[in-house]
Amino acid sequence: MQILLKSFSANFTRLLTDALKEDTLTHIIHFFSKGSDVVQCVLPFSVYSKKLATICAKISVMYSKIESDALILAFSALRNLINWSQQK
Repeated sequence: MQILLKSFSANFTRLLTDALKEDTLTHIIHFFSKGSDVVQCVLPFSVYSKKLATICAKISVMYSKIESDALILAFSALRNLINWSQQK
């Protein structure tokens, strides 16, 4: 199970990084539609937790290029990541 979660975390962060390099960012919202579930999968692996936090921070800086719904979901994922990592 741990190998499956690690592989999901690696693939998710890679796909999200690639998606941020594209010109249109309208599909970013799909990555964060289940943000709390993604955070739970990524949280056990510190490398991917840091990558996800960095990506969410980049999304918050790009607020003029991203839809407001996607921005809110990214903030929510970042908030969950911070809260749950402190409880760990």
